[in-house]
Amino acid sequence: MPALNDATKGPEIQAAMDQLVLAWPDTTSSKMFGSQSYRAGGVLFALIGGEGLILTKLLDEQRKLAARDHDAHAFVGRGKVVPAWIEFSLPSADALGSLESMVRLAYENALAEAAG
Repeated sequence: MPALNDATKGPEIQAAMDQLVLAWPDTTSSKMFGSQSYRAGGVLFALIGGEGLILTKLLDEQRKLAARDHDAHAFVGRGKVVPAWIEFSLPSADALGSLESMVRLAYENALAEAAG
């Protein structure tokens, strides 16, 4: 479903994402929907796919900020809009640095959900 539009960027984006989040407590990575996925406390919070990065656990206000500050938009998979997932365009792995705060929010929201 969220396969990366430009597969040549995949390995470098995955390496940057792994370096960023896998040191965070209770974070794991695996393949999901054919893309690299990241979970906190077992709850999905990010996928590498589409235009670069998809965050699945931002709150409404956080998604609005992401859209305003990072030109992000609701993820569209197989023609279906998934409004709770927000997609960020990553022209390269270097662009991930500007999204670290958004990734951290998604991670923290996933941990909170996992805690109940």
